[in-house]
Amino acid sequence: MRYSIVTAALAVITLVGCGGGGGKSSAPANEPPIAAGRTATGPPELDSTAPHRVDTAFVTSGRLFGSEYPRAGYHVDALCADAKCILSVPQLGYTHTFDFTGEDVDRSFSKNAGVQYRRITTTEEDTTTTLDAIGENMDYVEYAVGSLAGRRSDGARLRLRFAYANGSSTGSAAPLGTWRGHLAGTAGWAPIVGDTKLTVKSDGLLDAEFNNVQWHPSGQVGEGGYRPIVPSFSNVRVRGDGTFRWSQGPGDGSDLAIQGSFFGPGHAEAAGTLNAPEGFYNGVQVHYGVIGAFGAKRQ
Repeated sequence: MRYSIVTAALAVITLVGCGGGGGKSSAPANEPPIAAGRTATGPPELDSTAPHRVDTAFVTSGRLFGSEYPRAGYHVDALCADAKCILSVPQLGYTHTFDFTGEDVDRSFSKNAGVQYRRITTTEEDTTTTLDAIGENMDYVEYAVGSLAGRRSDGARLRLRFAYANGSSTGSAAPLGTWRGHLAGTAGWAPIVGDTKLTVKSDGLLDAEFNNVQWHPSGQVGEGGYRPIVPSFSNVRVRGDGTFRWSQGPGDGSDLAIQGSFFGPGHAEAAGTLNAPEGFYNGVQVHYGVIGAFGAKRQ
């Protein structure tokens, strides 16, 4: 079983390369799953066969290059609401809808083996995609981040980054406590790892701290030699169903944002995704646009 993001990338690079709009979409061209300028609210539309799942995803905007395209390439927009995302190429009127919900995501990481790195290459007809994924498969939730590159035999190519976390949610308000675990992410196009600490306080708010962030030993590092930095998030409201979400920005996919949930019996685990564009946060400069996924166990 493949990641649905691979299927989406294949569709984008193949169909738009044939000069067609005609992509699969449950919405009109260029219409995101949430209105511009607003954040997604409420629970995801879950499959009735898995009513207790909570899934989150984030996909960065990408670019489509090729000899038949302008020199700068075509911009590929990506917007997500919960685990459902739309890729679109506005110049071509093309959209493709996909999601990371439930069984659509390949469980490629060994269970309870810590953070792992995988490279997955898929070839279909004249298109090859390479996915560099880093993540962890815990007891009740799997989270991961990946960078995807697709290339057609005529030289057309597409690049995207994504993060997801999905599993069986506890479905109730989280108690006071601390959860510790790991962070997987990409800073620019290079993979990073770090530590995660989540704290639920007496006022029902959550603090998320990400420390000891470093380049992954795969050898890739970001251009410029800067240290990768992931900002922390404070006072994020935890809802009665155990989910949490906070964002700041225009709602167009460039927000500073975090979202997640608690998973398993007794809120045993917590996981989610985050996005931090380049900029200053609490006086600290983030040099690389970071997307991340994180998971932690109750202490």
